[in-house]
Parts: sequence; C-alpha cells; structure tokens
Amino acid sequence: LKDVTKRRTPEWIMNQITNPVEMTQKDPVAKALLEKHLTQMTFQNVTDDETRQLLEYLRQNDSK
Repeated sequence: LKDVTKRRTPEWIMNQITNPVEMTQKDPVAKALLEKHLTQMTFQNVTDDETRQLLEYLRQNDSK
C-alpha cells in the first residue's frame, strides 16, 4: 500500500475499501489489480467515518 494515496484518488481508495467486489467488476484499475494479484479484497464492513479514518492513516504513512 506504500504511496497508494499518491497513485489513487481519495474517492477511488474509499470506494475500494467500502465496495471491493463492485470495484473489481466495474473499475479498470481494480480489475487489473485483481488479475495481477489473483486476490479479491474482502469486504471490510466499516462505516463511512471509519473509511475516512483509514484514508487519513494511509495519507499520513505516505507523507513520511
């Protein structure tokens, strides 16, 4: 996940966290990642607020 916030928009990251199956069905980048890694991201069962907190955590890590 290193530098993910530099490669993807906040909206994309949040959608991937909250709707991973739909993303791999509809989003070309998510489809390509699934083909490359052969692993579907599991449903995280997090709230919108928790998703924003996860995004902020990723941003903070990428700024180091």
